[in-house]
Amino acid sequence: MFKDWSSPFIEISDEQLPLILSYFQEMYRLNQSNYQLRYFSIRNHLSAIFHYVLEQKVDEIHAVELPSNVRLYKKFDELLNKQFPLDSPAHPLILKTPADFATKLNIHVNHLNSSVKSVTKQTTTQIIKQKIVEEAKNLLLYTDWDIAQVGYTLGFEEPAHFNNFFKKHTLTSPLKFKQEN
Repeated sequence: MFKDWSSPFIEISDEQLPLILSYFQEMYRLNQSNYQLRYFSIRNHLSAIFHYVLEQKVDEIHAVELPSNVRLYKKFDELLNKQFPLDSPAHPLILKTPADFATKLNIHVNHLNSSVKSVTKQTTTQIIKQKIVEEAKNLLLYTDWDIAQVGYTLGFEEPAHFNNFFKKHTLTSPLKFKQEN
């Protein structure tokens, strides 16, 4: 929905407006409440809005109209984003490296890397790490999981590896980030 290859604007008809407004009113009400799991509920309401909008058959550029490097980047991006948000430590991150994605896409990792870099000017590894850092921040802020659980869910075998990764990319420790935010 928020990708270069899609149309980001959706017209809402007068018939659709009451439903969309009801979602926003409920999210506002939840945000004002003391309900302990309100952020999970708000996330679910947002998800419902996104799915409703996507269901309205957004006019997208068809993949055959895109250059091959952009089509491959789109497939990589969809695979990456499909893994998130992580909602349970029982379901850890599966695809963590460029090689994992290349295997899933049935291509050589060098081809994936060159295609992604030609479209984004970033390496495949940089994009994956950015997404993992973003998800780590969300899990630290919006779940009651301890830091080790967040690390394991993100695919780190040792809590120390997650701590080092997080500190390298955010210049603060996960614990300090969680406490300050």
